[in-house]
Amino acid sequence: MHINLKRPIILAAAIAALISCMNPAVHAAAPFPYPTVPDTISSLTGRADYYVTHFWDKADMKRIFSNRQNVKAALGDYFAMMPHAKREVAAQSIESLLGRLAKQPKDLAFMAETAQAMLYSDSAAFWSDELMLPFAAAAGKNKKVEEGTRLRMQRIASILQNNRPGAIAPNPEMTLTDGSTSTVYTPDENLTYQVLFFNDPDCTGCNAARMKLDADYLTSRLINAGIVKIISVYPGEMGDDFKRMSSRFPTTWSIGANPDADLIYDLRTQPCFYLLTGQGYIIDKNMPVDEILAIFSRLRNLKAAQEVSTEPYKAATTTDSTNNTQQ
Repeated sequence: MHINLKRPIILAAAIAALISCMNPAVHAAAPFPYPTVPDTISSLTGRADYYVTHFWDKADMKRIFSNRQNVKAALGDYFAMMPHAKREVAAQSIESLLGRLAKQPKDLAFMAETAQAMLYSDSAAFWSDELMLPFAAAAGKNKKVEEGTRLRMQRIASILQNNRPGAIAPNPEMTLTDGSTSTVYTPDENLTYQVLFFNDPDCTGCNAARMKLDADYLTSRLINAGIVKIISVYPGEMGDDFKRMSSRFPTTWSIGANPDADLIYDLRTQPCFYLLTGQGYIIDKNMPVDEILAIFSRLRNLKAAQEVSTEPYKAATTTDSTNNTQQ
């Protein structure tokens, strides 16, 4: 299961949930009895599978929502064990839970919004697209869910569905600094990585990341050697102010703007980095710049081991215009 651990708090939460599933006395104030894992199940994965499978078995869905704070706490306990369960077990458990709430639109909306706060928002202890997506999809499809909530969940579901690691990244058009348009990236099997750098020139963290990338000699070598490409995307209009500010960007980068980028891509961090394969498959997203630089460093070592030069290409000579030699 793809879990983005944002803070160490999730480790403590998982340990607390594991202890609680072994000790029924912990659940004295719970809105319903939590499952007691049989002692015959000894492995962490096995205990987690049993726990999440049977978590809601004794929950009376018509009554527990009278105290929503208690339900919120229970959902947190439920999610805390998810990273230890098998993917298919977690998915089936969530499907079963949402099925029980299909005819309770207000409660379904509450669970989806609580899941958003716990799994998707800036303040979430950890991010998990796999856990969030079914909640957003269920609330987004239920016509009896309040319209504002339903539309927001539809948007979240669409973004998560279209920006899954392993999938082809969305590739809308963007406006370039000369006024022309192009797709955000061009699939290129000769590239090892394409990096989408979503940033706002008025964002201090974005400018710091840009300067760190620009100052990194290895990054420049990988770009000039045709191994890596960096595409800077401003999630706004290509106005005169942005054109002036973009003059500070490296000339080896592709630079463009798309005002609808936040409706298309998963831009939960600022700045936001997507790491793609050369052909545009998403490897990871919402990455810090230091992680990008670490990957470039490993790439340099890999290319060296493969005896592939990361030195910039030389211009073609007049005697052999069909071949580029490398330094």
